[in-house]
Amino acid sequence: MTRRPSNLPARQAALALLLPATLALAGACAVSAASDGTADGPVRCEIAVADTAGGVRLVGIARADRPVSGTFEMQIEKRRGGGSAVIEQSGTFSAAYGTPDTLSLATLGGQAADYDAELTLKWEGKRTVCRLHDAINL
Repeated sequence: MTRRPSNLPARQAALALLLPATLALAGACAVSAASDGTADGPVRCEIAVADTAGGVRLVGIARADRPVSGTFEMQIEKRRGGGSAVIEQSGTFSAAYGTPDTLSLATLGGQAADYDAELTLKWEGKRTVCRLHDAINL
């Protein structure tokens, strides 16, 4: 019986080179998720953006990993284009697991880039904040 030469040293060398890169990549992903307070935790918020005929719609949304209730405040401020505007909406919310809760809706003229918006959720003595630049497109 002929014995085949082992490629084990070559495989070990390849793994030794790949392992640090893989761990660094995993660490970078963990840091980016941990630095965004809205992406991690039992209560999250987002400001969704949808283009409309001649304008834009901003929608404040709460999501939760368990039933939770609290209050919200959404502030929208026009920062570009003609004129100025400040819109403030607030109220209470009750978010359930797996069901997005629409909290605030504003249809405005212009483009999303014309506005700054911030949604703040207050729940169980905690606070979750999201901003328009964190928005998702519908």
